[in-house]
Amino acid sequence: MSKGECKTRWHILAILFMVAILSIGSGMQFAMEIGRSIQRHLNGDRNDTPKSLTINQPMTSDAPLSMSCPLKRKWDTFCHAMDTIVFKFNSLWSVFMTVPLSKIDSIVTYHVTGEIASSQVIGGLHKWLFFKSKTDGDSVGDFEGTNLHSLQELEAIAQSALTAQEGITRHGIQFVIVVAPNKENVYWENMPDTYVHAQKSRTDLLIEFIQKKGVNIVSPKQDLLDHHLSFQLYYRYDTHWNQLGAYIGVRATLASWNLEMPELSKRVISSTDLKEAYHYCGEDDLAKMMGLRGVFSDEKEYVIEGTLPIDWVTFESEHDAGIPSRYFNERAVNKSRLLLVGDSFRSSMLPALREQFIEVIAVQHSRCTSKMLMELHPDYVIAEYVERYSHEMGTLHLLVEKSP
Repeated sequence: MSKGECKTRWHILAILFMVAILSIGSGMQFAMEIGRSIQRHLNGDRNDTPKSLTINQPMTSDAPLSMSCPLKRKWDTFCHAMDTIVFKFNSLWSVFMTVPLSKIDSIVTYHVTGEIASSQVIGGLHKWLFFKSKTDGDSVGDFEGTNLHSLQELEAIAQSALTAQEGITRHGIQFVIVVAPNKENVYWENMPDTYVHAQKSRTDLLIEFIQKKGVNIVSPKQDLLDHHLSFQLYYRYDTHWNQLGAYIGVRATLASWNLEMPELSKRVISSTDLKEAYHYCGEDDLAKMMGLRGVFSDEKEYVIEGTLPIDWVTFESEHDAGIPSRYFNERAVNKSRLLLVGDSFRSSMLPALREQFIEVIAVQHSRCTSKMLMELHPDYVIAEYVERYSHEMGTLHLLVEKSP
């Protein structure tokens, strides 16, 4: 059998398997609807009018006869049991089958038609992939400006940020918030035309609101937009920025403290195949969601000469254990200690920060407590948030408030 024949047969088998699996859920749903129709008929309800609208209406002589009470009770019990089984099946289906079926759909569709069909990933221009699921933020809502904060939400987030800033600076520590833009809002021109790009996202408006309240918050969005065509600043098949994008973010952040870094254009940049250079939070997560990492496998990892490497395996194990990652550089110009509190976007910031500070400590938001902050007593604190998590700034006050 030729390779082409094998591939064709695999496509057919995959399609048949997916159809069979989907038919189970559809068949159960169909059976349940039939049962409900029978029940409505036996109850004398010939249409889909809600029971709440008909229950108190008087019976007329033209009304159909109902079945006897004992038999009706048995039928109601049976229908209720069937409903329970089907609803339980649907629940398990959604929990255990959504991701596998989405991958099957993506794999079959891509190999048969060359198109991307995924409930989690958008196929953009020039092989750029974007995140669309609402299970981890709302990137599409951020892109289209459909998920704006209310004034009450803005006030609450601003107050939390102010509480954190005042509590931290009271101890002589420099503080700043940095927001890493969603990939969709930097490489917007590669998004399909079916998505309409809003002039300002809810995070843009949030940043403006917080700045007016006196919070030191930085958005490197414009700097990234200014350089996004000259350099690849985000991974094409991953949600995260790479070391080049993170470098621009770090430079803008340090500028808020009047600390200087060379422009990216003045640095020497090298690259290697990403698949040969493991990087935590740079693992083609969008391609993996679709089961197509083997297809989207030509990503590059960019490294800036002079920045210091990270042992990503150790970083990942420390992250999973909730342990702060600590890095030292005795040759750094800035002989200060910096604490980086952030989400997954913090990882690519570490090589540039290591170059600048004698000690850098990195920890996830949920793991950093007021006690940890006081024990570490850094000279500088960066609170990093990716745009789709910017609402979580509403918990910043926990950095300075003791747990009960």
